[in-house]
Amino acid sequence: MSKPRIFVSSTYYDLKFIRGTLETFIKEYGFDPILFEKGHVTYSNDFSPEYSSYREVAKSDMLIFILGGSYGTKANKKTEIKFNAYNSISKEEYEVALKNNIPTYTFILSEIVNEYEIFKLNRNKSIVYSTAKTTEIFKLLDFIYSLNENNVATSFSSIYDIIGFLKLQWAGLFQEFLVNRKEQLNINNIKETINDLKDIATRLEKYNEKIILQMDAKLAEELLIEKQELIQKRELEKSFSQFCDTTFGKFILKYFDFEDQNHWLNMIEKNENLISFLKSCNVPKKQIDYVMQNDSSENEFLNTRKIIDKFISNSNV
Repeated sequence: MSKPRIFVSSTYYDLKFIRGTLETFIKEYGFDPILFEKGHVTYSNDFSPEYSSYREVAKSDMLIFILGGSYGTKANKKTEIKFNAYNSISKEEYEVALKNNIPTYTFILSEIVNEYEIFKLNRNKSIVYSTAKTTEIFKLLDFIYSLNENNVATSFSSIYDIIGFLKLQWAGLFQEFLVNRKEQLNINNIKETINDLKDIATRLEKYNEKIILQMDAKLAEELLIEKQELIQKRELEKSFSQFCDTTFGKFILKYFDFEDQNHWLNMIEKNENLISFLKSCNVPKKQIDYVMQNDSSENEFLNTRKIIDKFISNSNV
């Protein structure tokens, strides 16, 4: 039976006790905790240990991000972020979760939260803080609080604050699942009724077509062509809407706005491979390199190409 995979991201030495207690708590819930120091990350000879952790984050179902007084080891990736700060490995893990729409829960040591308020009033002053080892931590908080979504963050004084918060959140998620399941049953019943109505409508259309053919052959042909174009337009709108709801589509829409479904169709038609499409959509090189390492993005693009090819072939008939 598959289990939710929960990745625990934080600096190690200063938060070792909290990480160990979280591992036990997650196991008691029947979930799979992912902690690098316990061998839960699969290391490959083809990648650095650091990149192996990022791959493991991308395969997880949830990320718990804990911030204490240390910012962490500098990531090997040459990536600079806002505020002239460098990326730590933990920060990179957090970003990977965001890019893959993985739910994240951020827990910030209460002393850091208090010192952050002082930092906001004294950004350009040199102050030695008692808990924060570096102001990079505060710049990271700036980044987290600036996000519009998936940035649940709360303070903690002890591990019990974290466990209590997670219990409430996971209970809420389970309750939502049960409600959604009940709603899905109602939706399925509605879909069955709609399908029955569609079947009736299809029979009526065929009956009307026979009547029209008997009356005026030219008029019938025009009406049938108009009907086919309308059906094709609706199918294209539906395909475009489905693309926008996929993980790949949401990622593209961060960098490029399609005018409508026809613009989307033309963009994919003129780009035969994923790299070309990403460049045409103004995706930054750093993000392109990351996407190209993910086979699922390539598969989503190829599936989209097949759908587009079908519309093109139908329009040429």
